[in-house]
Amino acid sequence: MSPRERKNKAFALTGCRTKGHFATRFCALGAWRLIIPFPDIDPVFIDFFGYFQIRWYALAYIAGLVLGWQYVKLLLQTDRLWATKDAAQFPREMGGWKIPFTSLRVPWPRLGFDAKTRSKFGVKPPATADHIDDLLLWAAIGVIAGGRIGYVLFYGMWYEGLRSQYLENPLSVFFVWEGGMAFHGGLIGVILAIILFARRNKLDPFRVGDVVAVATPIGLFFGRLANFINGELWGKVTTVPWGIIFPHANAGPLPRHPSQLYEASLEGLILLILLSVIAYNTQVFRKPGLMTGIFLIGYSVARTTAEFFRETESFVFSPDHWFTVGMLLSLPMAAVGVGFIWYAFRPSATTES
Repeated sequence: MSPRERKNKAFALTGCRTKGHFATRFCALGAWRLIIPFPDIDPVFIDFFGYFQIRWYALAYIAGLVLGWQYVKLLLQTDRLWATKDAAQFPREMGGWKIPFTSLRVPWPRLGFDAKTRSKFGVKPPATADHIDDLLLWAAIGVIAGGRIGYVLFYGMWYEGLRSQYLENPLSVFFVWEGGMAFHGGLIGVILAIILFARRNKLDPFRVGDVVAVATPIGLFFGRLANFINGELWGKVTTVPWGIIFPHANAGPLPRHPSQLYEASLEGLILLILLSVIAYNTQVFRKPGLMTGIFLIGYSVARTTAEFFRETESFVFSPDHWFTVGMLLSLPMAAVGVGFIWYAFRPSATTES
């Protein structure tokens, strides 16, 4: 492509109209230099001769579940988090890496207090490692079933294309490998799984839910990365230097916000760090339901923020078409989070002992 053709393409992409003006010409030329093509990543990780495929999307779910499962087990083995007597005097050298220039710590697998110390401080984790091993299967079923059903119910009714697809071919509802999972539905599925599992094993569902909530952003992080690899759920058209041209025909030729990466950062990394720091530097687990409430509010804020950069056709009625279904679903989630926090601090609540 000749320099003149590249310049003309830049003008077309940026919408610069008057080529004779120096500033406009500079704008178009600069925009051309900053256009980032979508990474050439095949959504299929391994293809076994066309008969069987392993997709990045599936690997993301597996990674999120397995790493989250291991992190929950790590938290359960960190005795100081579950001390019910004189927790402030619990030995500080137990697990944790001190953040430089602060008094905060993050989890680190230095475990193994003796039975005498555990008894002295009343260490009572909400579940055992064996319980969490069994809970993994329940959570996986809840995530997949709830996520898919939630997608069909929450978004299928808003997108005409999806609605007609499900009506013409009802079996496509079960085509999970083609993408289409809703976190809000997956969350409901996991909550139901935790309640049923806790009742069956005579555990406190609030305490089990609290420790699971800390690890949930791990799954969110990998899920959003999978969305990016699939080239789906792209952002709005933008002129920022990191704008990406997505290959999907519906995305058009203009650079867009990589909103999947925004969500991976907000809902995944940042929320994980926040919850981990709170878990390891406070006595949050002594108030059943408190950590779950913090997670629900934190996710709602992160998701609502990301929705401003995400392209979507699922708008709820609003004058300027800015209020999306994702925002709408985040409102009751935040309200439920406030309810959990109220439950944890209610006047009749007693500290775990």
